[in-house]
Amino acid sequence: MSTPTATPEEADTVLEWALPMLGISPAKAKRLAHAPLPPLEVTQA
Repeated sequence: MSTPTATPEEADTVLEWALPMLGISPAKAKRLAHAPLPPLEVTQA
């Protein structure tokens, strides 16, 4: 049995639903869920 992979749209929806449970307003949760991710900084270990 394999677990289906969520689409980016489904992930955004889950974030919109979950962030208000952490005290973030629904409007801000929607903005955060659809905001582009910042570039990752590559570091040497």
